[in-house]
Amino acid sequence: MPRIDYYPSRQAIEAISARTFPYAGGDFSSVIDRLVLAGAATLPE
Repeated sequence: MPRIDYYPSRQAIEAISARTFPYAGGDFSSVIDRLVLAGAATLPE
């Protein structure tokens, strides 16, 4: 698996933390994946 060094801004940490939960899929990596994929859907090709 590729690893990305990422130092999020304070606003990004707040957005990520607000979406985490103590169940499967609620970890930081899963949340970041969902945010990236949602953002990619809005980008022009």
